[in-house]
Amino acid sequence: MSYQVIARKWRPQRFDDVVGQQAVTRTLRNALQSGRLAQAFVFAGPRGVGKTTTSAATAVHAAARGCKTLVLSTDPAHSLADVFGVPLGGEPTEVGTGLYGQQVDTQRAFEASWREVQHYLRDVLEQGGVDPLEAEELTVLPGAEEVLALLELRNQV
Repeated sequence: MSYQVIARKWRPQRFDDVVGQQAVTRTLRNALQSGRLAQAFVFAGPRGVGKTTTSAATAVHAAARGCKTLVLSTDPAHSLADVFGVPLGGEPTEVGTGLYGQQVDTQRAFEASWREVQHYLRDVLEQGGVDPLEAEELTVLPGAEEVLALLELRNQV
């Protein structure tokens, strides 16, 4: 008998199975059915609200309709790899026909993109009224992982 990760065993397999996100799943289902998909969807929120499940389900549906699809995850728990049952790394990995997954190594991305990220964060802080010297001394802010994921998305497109 083979072992199956609990998160994979009990993870919803269809939009109808996702609990508490009816507005999101309805919007995504309508977009998929009408063939009017955006070039990118960003799933954000606190842990446990269904980001990985919903993004993976959306990606599977989009790929099934012929859209070349990449799902990026910054989750250090590697839950996206568990969903697809395939190890994911820092480069896109094909997990199905036209469907790719990637685990963004935020530390590596942060180090590789530090100058660009620092410039962006400094500008944001300065616009918010923070002294330019203090802005430059500040390093990681909440949301830095999401910024890095967007930078990685830009690199892949």
